[in-house]
Amino acid sequence: MTAVGSKFRSTQESVSQPRGSLAHLPPELLARVLSFLPEPRLTETLKLSVTSKQFHEASKLLMRSLDVAEVKQHTLTQGDLELVLRRLPRLRRLEADLWLVSDTIAAEIPSTVQDLALCGCHSNSDELLTALRCTESLHRFALTTFGNGLTRRGFETFAQRCRSLTSFSIDGGFQFPVNEVVLEVARGCQLQELAAYDLTMVTLLSLARYTEFGISKNLRRLSLKRYSLNSAGLCDSTMQMFRQYYTALSELTFLDFRREDAPPTEDLTDAGIQSLMGLRLSTIRLSRQSNYGVPRVSIGALMQLLQALSSATTVELSNFKALSDAPMVELVTLHGQGLTNVCLDFTRISDLSLEMLAIYAPSLRQLSVKACRNVTDKGLMLLGKHRGLEGINCSYAAGVTDEVVTSLCRYHSLRAAILNSASITDKGMEALASCPHLEEVSVLGAKGITSKGLQQLGNGCPALRHVCVAWCEQISDGGVVGLAEGCRGLLKLRLDGCRRISNPSIKALARFSKRLRHLSLQNLPRVSGEALEHLARLISLRSVVLTSTGSTPTKITSEERSNFARIRPDVSFKPLDGLSARFPDPI
Repeated sequence: MTAVGSKFRSTQESVSQPRGSLAHLPPELLARVLSFLPEPRLTETLKLSVTSKQFHEASKLLMRSLDVAEVKQHTLTQGDLELVLRRLPRLRRLEADLWLVSDTIAAEIPSTVQDLALCGCHSNSDELLTALRCTESLHRFALTTFGNGLTRRGFETFAQRCRSLTSFSIDGGFQFPVNEVVLEVARGCQLQELAAYDLTMVTLLSLARYTEFGISKNLRRLSLKRYSLNSAGLCDSTMQMFRQYYTALSELTFLDFRREDAPPTEDLTDAGIQSLMGLRLSTIRLSRQSNYGVPRVSIGALMQLLQALSSATTVELSNFKALSDAPMVELVTLHGQGLTNVCLDFTRISDLSLEMLAIYAPSLRQLSVKACRNVTDKGLMLLGKHRGLEGINCSYAAGVTDEVVTSLCRYHSLRAAILNSASITDKGMEALASCPHLEEVSVLGAKGITSKGLQQLGNGCPALRHVCVAWCEQISDGGVVGLAEGCRGLLKLRLDGCRRISNPSIKALARFSKRLRHLSLQNLPRVSGEALEHLARLISLRSVVLTSTGSTPTKITSEERSNFARIRPDVSFKPLDGLSARFPDPI
């Protein structure tokens, strides 16, 4: 960004602006005009600052008034991020990606920041935490790290300095001492919100029982994800513990991502569900991803739980085998006006539930009915009448056709469309392309989609971030090139099984998709080692998948892989675990 800025500034005096253009307005007035742009973005403001002297002064004035910087989707260098922070003296909220940034950036974060979210902290150490200047004003802190540099001791020092912290979110790898870190932060802060993963029952009980933590009286929102066998499970004892000790909870999320198919040692039954009825919950998200699911909770217990909710806004009950239309009718009847997010994956609901949501849930924004086999095209078509729907996941549901997709896109409001195994063609892609705010698309296994459809998507949806066209076997290089040219902000892309794709596709991605972080290229027989040469120059890349089955030979040799790993040791060859941020989907 600095280099680009100097290049433009060296020529800005020679660029003549047409008479009557915005650039002739006084900087103060021009800054006021720019402030009315819909959702002004920091990066666009920075670009304006290097186009002409007038825009440069106006953008500087505008940036001084901005209090939010969301740059986590941009892989900024140390110098770039430092430049951004120095131009935002009134910053209140910062979301940044530290993939290419060292610990010293902490000293540049303004002391006015109250809400801080940092991701990509794979190479950062405790110095990142100890050097923060905003500790006295900080209320919310979220951090994602898959490295080994951040330790319990660093968070202990951090918590001692952040006495005003009320919200803490942590995500990391299996080696990260998450339980110790959560205890240290909770000991030093009066948390009202906590999001973590793989917390053990010992940790949850410690947080609840020890008066020094104060969690039992203060915690309003709790979000837990489970990956490890040793962590607390989705079972009766965990739910009963929440009811006994976490009495102030209004939002509860427990997502069990373990994939074992055998019944767990302790299961969730009616007793566990009924214990939650003593809490005044407005948000409840319970899910178990394994094929075993949650078979021992009855339809009666589910109806009682939904009746007991307090002004429900978000409800997720995924893989509850007994869940059918009757509890959903109860939910919509009681709470339909306030519902915004509903997830009913792998349940027995039918078109009746969709009809109720379409008619009586006017605030609904996101809906997931993945693998609901009783849902048909008739029910999905009814959702097309819903003006506010922004996200839909109907993967593996029956009857997802071009007509259904066209109906869902009627009001062009979709931001996420997860349509795996859908019976759609380029006509359906054309409908998706009419949604200019679309950020996530997954059409895995849609055999009728060709390069034309993918090109249409690229032309119509410049905001796309996450795309999966795996096993769309009619897609060739022309479609991928069109997508790369039209969607410069791609972060994740899956092209597995698209056997017509070859090196030109990868070259186009390396050239145009400068933010691309995760790329999956499994079972692509035409992609050779030349593709790795292009990817090696893509500085934003973090993971790439190159595996192939025995029936699909690869042109990439082990020596070429080794060379790539030597040149780019920071890039992981591990497979992607889910594509969509809004609707995680094991595809």
